[in-house]
Amino acid sequence: MNAAATPGIAFRRIGIATAVWATIFAVSFAAPLASDAANAFAIAITLDFAIVAPLIIYLIWMREKRAPLLSMAPLFIVGCLLAMAVLPKDQQGAVETIRLLAIPLEVLVVLCIAVLARRAYRASRAADQDDFVDRIRDAAQQVVHSRLVADILATELCLLRFAFSGRSRTKKSGGRFEHELGVTRPIVIAFMAIIVIETVAVHLLLARWSPLAAWFATALSVYAAIWLAGDYRALLRRRTEIVGHSLRFCLGLRFEAMIPLSNISAIESCRTFEKSKDAIKATAMQEPNLVLRFAEPVEVTGMYGVRRKATALFIRAAHPKQVRAALMAPDDADVPRAD
Repeated sequence: MNAAATPGIAFRRIGIATAVWATIFAVSFAAPLASDAANAFAIAITLDFAIVAPLIIYLIWMREKRAPLLSMAPLFIVGCLLAMAVLPKDQQGAVETIRLLAIPLEVLVVLCIAVLARRAYRASRAADQDDFVDRIRDAAQQVVHSRLVADILATELCLLRFAFSGRSRTKKSGGRFEHELGVTRPIVIAFMAIIVIETVAVHLLLARWSPLAAWFATALSVYAAIWLAGDYRALLRRRTEIVGHSLRFCLGLRFEAMIPLSNISAIESCRTFEKSKDAIKATAMQEPNLVLRFAEPVEVTGMYGVRRKATALFIRAAHPKQVRAALMAPDDADVPRAD
């Protein structure tokens, strides 16, 4: 019932937003000829796109869900982009002024998510119900009320958290499985070395033309290095484990899925990935050595909330024999599992 209703709700939301912005877009063609009136008209159109339209959309389908006003932030950014696309360059003064509000607005969204995530982390730390990524994702959903935006923000925040956090004291679990990372570490180190060398060269080159562009490129390179570090440390920290009667599959932030053990129809050894529509290769940088086949399709979530259905999951386990024995064993069997 919910699965069938979700596409209809999403279509209705998109339709409302499109109708509101399309109306403003149509009105923008009726610009007056006089220069003074045209400038005033441009300011009005800018306000309509960036403030009035998001407010109307919020009142129609977001207020009933008690969504916070901060959830209008993505609509505000989209409105600014639409105003820039519609108005001539000589009439975008108001757009440039309003666009400056996007910077503190984005910072405010991130801070709100961080505060909510910290509260959720403290509340559930003792129970150890979810990992940090789940808590960040739930907190982002509470702020922006958009799964797509929440997934993107959660991924970026989690990458930063893994990049700068120390070693975690995770509770030991008898059903945890390690993924074989192989050459992932030396490749990450090599990429970081390349980033450092290129950053210095590009900065010196761009500095002759524009110091601002040089520092902007340097900032992007630094963030790329942080991104790589966070991704690699997530591979080390988030592992696959058996939770109750389900397999919680995690390969860092790259792939995750909750798979009922009863849905695993077969576990087979393999040497290469068999490409097909419903097969996913969930390894770091190697060929898989195990394939999990499912009786019913399983939803696998990737980075930034990308979701796919799979009937076969190809993985690279550090101890494939122990994984096969643990997953295919009866519930009452005492099978040693990888630690």
